[in-house]
Amino acid sequence: MQHNPKNKKRASSLHWAARFAIKYGTLCSLLLLVSGFCFPKASLYAVSICKSAVTSFAVSVIGGLFIDVIAFRRGMDE
Repeated sequence: MQHNPKNKKRASSLHWAARFAIKYGTLCSLLLLVSGFCFPKASLYAVSICKSAVTSFAVSVIGGLFIDVIAFRRGMDE
């Protein structure tokens, strides 16, 4: 199986808006997750904040990938 340099370049580069969404969405999710550990073990607040952090992480990553796909389809990849 031969590697195509074009495909490798495309796989490693994302649209700037997608990188922004993934980078800062992940950072906010991490901060939210860390703040969940400040509450007592297995409290309602701790569980709710950790669930929110996981959901926020998933939304930011999937949303960033959708932004990249839309930019690629519209020819706005840079």
